[in-house]
Amino acid sequence: EKQSYAANEFRNDFVKSGALAVPLRVFDNADSHTAEAAAAAADALKQLLVNSPVASEQFYQVGGSKLLLKFLSIHVDSGVAVRSGLAALAVVAQSETIRETIVHPGLPHTLTTLNTILRVADAVVLQDADIAAQACLAVGCLSAFPIQANQDTMRNSIDRGIL
Repeated sequence: EKQSYAANEFRNDFVKSGALAVPLRVFDNADSHTAEAAAAAADALKQLLVNSPVASEQFYQVGGSKLLLKFLSIHVDSGVAVRSGLAALAVVAQSETIRETIVHPGLPHTLTTLNTILRVADAVVLQDADIAAQACLAVGCLSAFPIQANQDTMRNSIDRGIL
C-alpha cells in the first residue's frame, strides 16, 4: 500500500514536470518516427495515465485524443504500434471527460471513429492476435456510458461485420 502510494506520487510529480509532452510529441510527428518508437510512446502514455487524474487532465487539455488517433492512422501497418496504441486508447477512454471528446452518441463522427478503430485492428491482427483483444477493449471502453440508452446506441451501431 505504501509503495503504491509512493509510486503514484512519483508518477504525478513526473507528469506535473511535463512527462506527457514526450509521447504526445511523438504522436504529433508520428509520420517521422518508426513504428517501434511510436509504440514505446504509447506504452509510456499508458503508464502515465493509469489511475492518474493529473495526467488525464493534462491529456485532455492538450487534445491528446486527436494525437493518439492520428498515431493509429499513420502506423496502421504495424502490429506492435497498433497493439500499443489500442492499449493506450483503452486507458484514455476510462476518463469520461476524455472519452466524450472522442465518441458520444451526439457527435457525428462517433460511429466512424469506432469502426475505424476496428478496421485498423483488422488490418494487422494477423501480425499479433492480441490486437483483437486490445481493439475490443478499446471499443468497449469508448462505448461505455453511465446512461444505458447512450451505451446501447453506441454498441448497437458498431459494425459487427468487422468484429
